Amino acid sequence: MTRANMLRLMVVLAITLAAMGGGSGALADGDQVTENAVISYRLDRTGSRVLVTARFRWTNQISSTAFRRYYLERWGPIGVPTGAKDFRVTGRGVRSRRFPTGGSFDNVIVSFPRIYRGQTVSFSARWTLPSRGAESASEVRVSDAYSTFCWSGQPVDSGFITVTMPRSLEAVTRGSAVRTSRSGNARRIQARERRDMGTFYACTDIFDPKRLVRRDVTSPGGQVVSVEGWPGDVAWLDEVTTSVESVVAGLESVVGVPIAGGDRIRVREVAANALMGYGGEFDLGSGSIRVSESGASAQLLAHELSHVWFNAQSVNANWMWEGLAEWAARETVGSQCTAPAEYPVKGSPRLGSWRILGPQAGLGDQAVVEYQYLAACSIMDDVARRMGPEQMRAALGALLDGGAPYDRLPPLVVLTPPAPAIARWAATRSRPPRSTPVDWRQWLDIMDEVG
Repeated sequence: MTRANMLRLMVVLAITLAAMGGGSGALADGDQVTENAVISYRLDRTGSRVLVTARFRWTNQISSTAFRRYYLERWGPIGVPTGAKDFRVTGRGVRSRRFPTGGSFDNVIVSFPRIYRGQTVSFSARWTLPSRGAESASEVRVSDAYSTFCWSGQPVDSGFITVTMPRSLEAVTRGSAVRTSRSGNARRIQARERRDMGTFYACTDIFDPKRLVRRDVTSPGGQVVSVEGWPGDVAWLDEVTTSVESVVAGLESVVGVPIAGGDRIRVREVAANALMGYGGEFDLGSGSIRVSESGASAQLLAHELSHVWFNAQSVNANWMWEGLAEWAARETVGSQCTAPAEYPVKGSPRLGSWRILGPQAGLGDQAVVEYQYLAACSIMDDVARRMGPEQMRAALGALLDGGAPYDRLPPLVVLTPPAPAIARWAATRSRPPRSTPVDWRQWLDIMDEVG
């Protein structure tokens, strides 16, 4: 018998045995196994901790009756943060082993009684995130006034992830997309049901407005900016309040319109690690500015305050709103934008594909982000210097008041000090806020019309 004929005979025998139900053995993770997880993070301020509960459900869905004797009896790894306390797994006949990896997560392998075709196993895992107070150096911080932690999925097919906290608290989340809802006395932040939950990752800052220490600064145009710090951190509160006081009048003069943030703009102290490499961040949804516990320069505060004007509602590209914000900030503090040196990594710069720092950003990513800010700022600075201060203010006014280029508006009032002229600006404009953000072509048209 030739080798080829022997191989054919072996294949026929294997198929015959399978048809007779002779196949058996352990299934590997992902081999026709449905994996679902419902994960809950619950903030317990009284106990200064974050409680995590994960409910898993595994179903052996091998499709062919020929493989009905194939089974699943273990799964892993479950990712548990290094240092997590009170870890335990519960379920009928379920056992677990935890293996340190030397990184930020430990691996947990779960074993359970064999499940064959069509059978299901369910079990739960619980642990407490390792946490300390607001002013600690911990990545997870829990206190009455401020808490911060990151939450992630597990490598399963589908499921839900939810953060639950008292309804009276306020939260800002960065990372994967989430939605917020309220029920009774609870506020919930939830990722939508999704495939491949292993890719979900978000970080949330949680504030109790009643416990933060507040100082108010009022701009010449009448906008209140509230600086809110942690109880006991007087040095941060002094430094940031001074920075805000030093820039609000200058910003309104540079841009030519009053800062418009509704009731008040909040500048809040957060853990440095919560900003993922940035010194500050403006959150458009809440209208608040988060500033690192390390403090902030006048230029950084001016940049973040500028995002009240320049954001995704006024212009449609990152490079435009970041370029305008950085230009306005530098113009306010007297620091000119200069064109950056050569691109710090391989390839060519593409400001239209704006890079944002994430939790795993390296030095190369930081260099690219710094390049982007300087490049976008230098473009806006070059335009402003060619137009002159008064024409630039007029162009920004047209950008922000919602009008289309060349629509023959009455002449724009060019706003310069004294401050009362700025305060009167809002009453002179009858047009509603812009409903569609401006692209770079429309921005060129605006500059051509008024500049």
